Amino acid sequence: MDSSRSRVPSPGRLGLLDQRAGDWLDYLGWTDEDAIPMLWALSRAPDPDLALGALVRLREALAAQAQGSDQPAGGPSASGASTDAGGDSGVAALDSALRSDLQLRGRLLGLLGSSSALGDHLVAQPTRWALLRSPLPSREDVLADMLGVVDAAPEEPVEGAPAPSQTADLRSVGTYRAAITGGAAVNVLRSAYRDHVALLAAHDVAST
Repeated sequence: MDSSRSRVPSPGRLGLLDQRAGDWLDYLGWTDEDAIPMLWALSRAPDPDLALGALVRLREALAAQAQGSDQPAGGPSASGASTDAGGDSGVAALDSALRSDLQLRGRLLGLLGSSSALGDHLVAQPTRWALLRSPLPSREDVLADMLGVVDAAPEEPVEGAPAPSQTADLRSVGTYRAAITGGAAVNVLRSAYRDHVALLAAHDVAST
């Protein structure tokens, strides 16, 4: 056996077909033996290329956020010269978590390799990746969260008013009035809903 041969698997061995994969792995710093666990985890994602591309965009978004910019900072997909964002706290926190937290690694790479829409959701607010560390919430927790994002408060029943025409399950929740309404309510409810879908999906695909 040639002891000088690198133990680091090549993009091809990882099932990566995108021609940019080598540059992307270099950008993430996943090119040495310390990165081998992440590399094999990436290879087990439902779509390794999709997961890797989304992870690069997530890292760029964290770097841009640290610099107070809406534009990607450096990296192989950004225009111009590459910028090293390795010192940014958000980037460093994500990298450290992926290296040390096996559970998070499986959830995040599984999610990013399964859905471009949920990948886009994480990239839009890149610190959301930390939500994937959470256990699955109960029904009551989800309900409280959805009500909370629109500052909904319970309403007292009006004397003589007919009972709500909902199922018994929904009637047990009671009636609430939201302080946030209109388009703003739609936006925050959509975002909270996708957070919960992302967490559920991440738990579901982590075993891959």
